[in-house]
Amino acid sequence: MLNINKNLKGENMKHMRENVSKKINYLDAQQGKLEIYFEVNCKEQIIKATTVKQVVDALNITNGTDDDLCNGSGFDYAKENGFKNNDSAKKLWQTGYEVWLYSIQIQPNGKPLGFHLAFMKYKEVNALSSHNLTGRA
Repeated sequence: MLNINKNLKGENMKHMRENVSKKINYLDAQQGKLEIYFEVNCKEQIIKATTVKQVVDALNITNGTDDDLCNGSGFDYAKENGFKNNDSAKKLWQTGYEVWLYSIQIQPNGKPLGFHLAFMKYKEVNALSSHNLTGRA
């Protein structure tokens, strides 16, 4: 099992990315943590994430998700697995995925947007979306 705090920094992250043979293929939730499954050198690996940044880091080292992304029952019934609500694990994953999509957008200077700017953009866009959905002026 990967420890996201130790293995997703600098050279270790670069080395991991080179050896990833399969994109994220399975999600689950256990003990209040989102479990993200993928393969490295034909061995199943798990990243446990509790923050949006950790989800984005997982997506960065695997370069995204499989077309057939599946999830376990812990993901659907997250409240029984240490999350505040049943949809909390889904929200964590969805937010991380959307921030990741923003973060890989290429800016005019040719560099990707990056996590911090992507997270600010995500919050700005979702604040506007939420505002519009409420029907408030």
